[in-house]
Amino acid sequence: MDESIAEVVVAVKLVEFVNVIHTAPGNGNSLAAIIDDLAFPQVAGTLAGHDTILIISLIGTVRNTYTIILLNEWSLNKSYNE
Repeated sequence: MDESIAEVVVAVKLVEFVNVIHTAPGNGNSLAAIIDDLAFPQVAGTLAGHDTILIISLIGTVRNTYTIILLNEWSLNKSYNE
């Protein structure tokens, strides 16, 4: 059993924070892919659904990562302009 696990596990990262982003319906996966492509060093990875993204931050990084700050600013500006 231990050998089977060792054969399939590629990496393990310790995480400290999970940030949740809600998107318009149908946009969770595409926005998560963009965040993944940006390859921010403080982001361990994303997990996305239909309208929700979890951004998982590495241990020792600031809870509100640069990604989250940018997305919040964009979201606030969008809300005020509509």
